[in-house]
Amino acid sequence: MTSLEISLVLASQDPKKLAEFYAFVINGEVHLGFNNKNYRVLSQNGLIIETYLPSQQKPLPSKGKASSYCFKGLPSKNPLIKIKEWCSELINQGAIVVENPVIESFGAEAWMADPEGNHFLILIPMQQDCQI
Repeated sequence: MTSLEISLVLASQDPKKLAEFYAFVINGEVHLGFNNKNYRVLSQNGLIIETYLPSQQKPLPSKGKASSYCFKGLPSKNPLIKIKEWCSELINQGAIVVENPVIESFGAEAWMADPEGNHFLILIPMQQDCQI
């Protein structure tokens, strides 16, 4: 059996710019892919996000939340405060808030859209106190 590499791919109108956005989100590095229409974002934990410009014969896929990235931050005792700070940082990079941050029993979450309108979820889990 051959070894294989798993990556997430995302069609883009401007693959380099979108790769730079996701490099900021995951604290990763942008690398040129197969050509100047394909970029790879590599994270320290092995996550690979690839952005590409579809061929001229295919339109850009539609956007939505049925399948999306989920970026999870470190647990916090105040996850709503942390997620609002994170939203502000992402907005400064060109993201928009699709659904405002909300607190849930497991932590805080917010739906965002990247600079090209692709939806993604950010999540800050509730820090659980360990009791022995």
